[in-house]
Amino acid sequence: ARSIITPDPTLDFDEIGLPEVAAWDLYKPFIIHRLTTQWMMKPLDAKLEVEKRSATARRALELVIRERPVIVKRDPVLHQYGVMAFNPRLTQDKTISIHPLATTPFNADFDGDKMGVFLPITTEAVEEARDMLPSRHLFNQATGRLNFRPEHEMTLGLHMLSTPGKATGKKFATLDELRFAYKGGKAGITDIVHVGPRETTLGRELISSLLPPPYRDSTAASRATGLTQKRLEELLGEIARTHPGKYPEVADSLKNLGNDAAYRLGASFTLKDFAPAVRVERGALYKKIDQALAKMPRGPARDEKLVSFYMQAQRALSALQTTRMTENGNAVFRMVSSGARAKPEQLFQITNGPTLVTDGTGRIVPHAIKKSFSEGLDFSAWWIHLHG
Repeated sequence: ARSIITPDPTLDFDEIGLPEVAAWDLYKPFIIHRLTTQWMMKPLDAKLEVEKRSATARRALELVIRERPVIVKRDPVLHQYGVMAFNPRLTQDKTISIHPLATTPFNADFDGDKMGVFLPITTEAVEEARDMLPSRHLFNQATGRLNFRPEHEMTLGLHMLSTPGKATGKKFATLDELRFAYKGGKAGITDIVHVGPRETTLGRELISSLLPPPYRDSTAASRATGLTQKRLEELLGEIARTHPGKYPEVADSLKNLGNDAAYRLGASFTLKDFAPAVRVERGALYKKIDQALAKMPRGPARDEKLVSFYMQAQRALSALQTTRMTENGNAVFRMVSSGARAKPEQLFQITNGPTLVTDGTGRIVPHAIKKSFSEGLDFSAWWIHLHG
C-alpha cells in the first residue's frame, strides 16, 4: 500500500494509522488462514467472508493485525531509519497516519510526502520487524542524537510554559491549590508563585509532573529563560538513556502539553514583530563608520577596514537587538530563541539587514547593505545580496 502521510497525535509511539481498505488487501491471506483454522471455514467460504467484510472477517482482521506489524518506508531511503516498523491501527481515512514525532528519522513532513507500507510474511520477518519499532531505536547510531523528539510548535509551547512571567508574591500550600487558583482565574500559568518553600510557576510544575522522579526539577537549569530545544533534547536524551521504557510515554506527554500550550498561550506573530528593533542605533553607528571611511583613500586597506568596522557593528547591533526584543516580548524572537524554528542570524537579516555578504569564492564583499529585508532593499543592495 502507498499513500500520503498525515499527522495523528492520538497514536501511540509505535503505532501507525493504516486505512482499513488497505488493511483488508494486505492482510487478506492471513485473515483467510485465521478463518479456516480458528472458525473452521472452508477456504472458499472464508474468501467470500473477506470479500463481504462480514463481522466474523472483521474480527479475524483485528486479531491478525495484532500479531503482525507493518514495515513503513519513505523514499529516498538514505539511512536505516528510512525504513521502520509500526503496529497498525485501523482508520477510515485514505491517508497513512503517523505519529508527529516519527517525522525526524524519516526526514518527512506533512506537505504531500508519501510512504509505502509492506507486510512481513515469515515468522523470522515478523520478529525482525518487531526489532524495527521506534521504541527500539531511540537514538541515531550515526549521530548519537535522539530519533524522536518534540520540535517546532511543541518546543515553542514548552518554552512558553517554562518561561517565568510576573512575580506575584502569592503563596500556595500545595500544587492542587495552585491548580484550583488557575482554574478560577486567580493565578496565571506563568506567574511566579510559591508552592510550599519553592518558587515556581504552574507551567513548570506541569512539565515536571510528566518527567520521571529523578528529573522533576530539571527545568531549574533554565529558570531564567525557559526550556529551549537544546536543553529539552539534552533532558530527553538523559531520560532515554536511564529510563528507555518510559521514554515513549514522556515524549508523547510533552508533545501533547507543548502543542496545547502553543495553542492556548497564543503562539502567533504580526508584521510589527519584523520591524527593525535598533533602527536609530544602527543609523548612528553606520554614520560614524562612513565618516571614518570617508577619510581613507580607496583601495585594499580601506576595504579591510570597511569589513572590520561593519563586522564589529553587526555584533554590537545583534547583541542590542537580542536585549531589546527580549524586553519587548517579540513573538518571532521568542520562536527563534526557543529553538523552535529559524536561527538568530536569519532574524537579524530580516530586521536589521545582511550588512556584509560573501561572493561565490567566499570573499566578503566590501560593500555594506544598510537596510533590512523588512524595510526593503534598494537596487544596489538587492543586486549585491543576489550575488552574495
